[in-house]
Amino acid sequence: ISTLDENGGLPTLVMAFNAGIWGYNEWVPTLEALCRWKHAVPFVVTAYTIEEAEDDAEVMETTILSTSPSNTSTGIHDSK
Repeated sequence: ISTLDENGGLPTLVMAFNAGIWGYNEWVPTLEALCRWKHAVPFVVTAYTIEEAEDDAEVMETTILSTSPSNTSTGIHDSK
């Protein structure tokens, strides 16, 4: 995800449907790469249950804060 697409641009939106981010360490490098992009790209994650969504949000927040320690706002929003 760190390279340009075939048309020379970066995505304007990244979606992860029922990804189970909380349960797979393999997501961490992807989340870290998203944090390193020079422009902000919305990252939308869906979950099967509210509990899973909360667990996903916790992993994303932890990863974002550890990748960008100077960032005081995670930009993580829930649908409540």
